[in-house]
Amino acid sequence: MVKFDFRKNNDSPQHLGMRRSYDDRDRRYQRIQSAKPKSKSLEEKSESAPVENREQESPSLANVAGIGSADKENKSFAERQEEISLEIDRLWSAYRASFSVEDEKKLNSYADKYGIRLATYNEVVKDVRSEVARIAFDGGVDCPRNGFSLAYKLACDNPLKNTPHTAEQYNLQDSSVWRVMEQFPEFSSIKGRVIQALVDSRIPPEILPSMKINDFKHLMFRHCSIGGAIAHAKIFPQFDGEGKVVRDLRTQKTLTTCAKQQNTIRFINEHPEFYDVMMKIPGAREDYVKELVNQMKKGLTDMTPFLSKHPEWKDQTAINIHHIINIKDVRLLEAKGLPLSYINSYENMCVMGCGTVAQALEHKITNKGRLQGAHGIMHNNDTTFRNNAVYKSKWGQYEPPTENSIIARMEPKPGVCCMLALGDEYTIVDQQRLARAQNLEQTQSLSAGR
Repeated sequence: MVKFDFRKNNDSPQHLGMRRSYDDRDRRYQRIQSAKPKSKSLEEKSESAPVENREQESPSLANVAGIGSADKENKSFAERQEEISLEIDRLWSAYRASFSVEDEKKLNSYADKYGIRLATYNEVVKDVRSEVARIAFDGGVDCPRNGFSLAYKLACDNPLKNTPHTAEQYNLQDSSVWRVMEQFPEFSSIKGRVIQALVDSRIPPEILPSMKINDFKHLMFRHCSIGGAIAHAKIFPQFDGEGKVVRDLRTQKTLTTCAKQQNTIRFINEHPEFYDVMMKIPGAREDYVKELVNQMKKGLTDMTPFLSKHPEWKDQTAINIHHIINIKDVRLLEAKGLPLSYINSYENMCVMGCGTVAQALEHKITNKGRLQGAHGIMHNNDTTFRNNAVYKSKWGQYEPPTENSIIARMEPKPGVCCMLALGDEYTIVDQQRLARAQNLEQTQSLSAGR
C-alpha cells in the first residue's frame, strides 16, 4: 500500500484544472505495448469462436458497473475502470497506427459498449483562444517565465524610462489577444483593472498590437491579483446581485470565482440525486459523500486536503468537472456558430470520476498541484502539441498537423451531465438538456417531412 505524507500538503494552495504527466503517458504506453500480445490472442480467439458464444465472453455493462458475477464484484471500482481504459488505449493505438476504417469501427464499437462516446476531429494546434478559455475556467493565471514579446519585455525591464500615460490613451481593441479575452464575461468584467495595470506598469500604448498572451498573463499576475499562491494569482472577483464585490465576512478579503466554480455550484444545486449516485459506487462511505456534496456547494471538487484528517477516505471516488467539447478544441465552436465563451458554459460541462482520492493526491504531488483530467485517457496517445522528446520517442519526429490530421477525443454521451464511471449505472442525465435535444430532433424530423 502506498503511503503519503499528508502533512506537507496541509497548507498547500488549492489548484483547479488538469494537467497530464509525461511520465504517466510513458507508463501507459509501456502498458499498451506489454498488453498487445495478450490482446491479439484474445482477439483471434474471439474471431474463431461461435457467434453465440462471443457475447458471453465479453463483459456486460452491468458487470462493469459492479452488478455482475462474483469475480467482478471482488475487483475494485478502479480496477474495472483500468481494464476498460487499457483496452481503449490498445484499440486507439492500433487506430493511430493505421487510421483505417476497420480499426476506427473496432474502437467505436468497444467505446459504445461501455457508454463512451468518441469524437474524431481534425487535429488542432494550441492557440490563444484555448489559453484564454482555460484562465476563465480556472479563475487565475500562473506567472509565466518566458514567451513574452520583445516590446513588452523591454518595457518591463526599464519601466522608469517609459513615458507615463493615462487610461484614456489605451485602446484595448488594438490588441488581438484582448479581442479574444473580452468574449469571455470573466475578462470583460475586469477591463478597467487591465487598463489600470497597463497604466501602473507604464506599458507604451503603441505596443498593444504586438502583445502576446503571456504578456497579458504576466500583467494580470502582477497587477490584477486578488488572492492566490506565490506563482498563481486569482483574478476574478465575485459580485452580488447589485454588482458589488463580495467579501469574506471575517477577513474582508475579496472572494474569487471562476467558470468551474459556478458550474459546480449549479450542478449540485440542480442535481440532488448526485448523492444517491455516489452512494451506489461499491465501497462508498456516507461521511465522505456528504462532505463532497458540501464542498461542491462551495464550488470545490478537490477532496485531497481532507486526507490528513480522514485517511480512511483514500479509496473513495474522486470527481472533477470537465469539458464535453475539450477546451483545446475551442475553435470547433466557430464552425458551429457558437461564441467562444460556450466552451466554459454549463451546457458543455460534465462531472466525471477521476480514480480515487489517494490517486488524486499522488497526481497533485507528482504533477505540482494539478489533478489529472478524465480526457487524459485519450490524450495520452493523441498527437496534439507533441513537439517534445516524449513524443519523438513514442511516435517519431513531430510533424505539424495538416488539414487531414486525425485525433480522437473521449466525450460523454449526448445529454450526459454526470459520468462517474463508464456505465449507465453511474450516470445522471440532465433532463432539461435531454428534453431540448428531443424537441430539436422532433422539429428537424417534421421539417424534413415537409
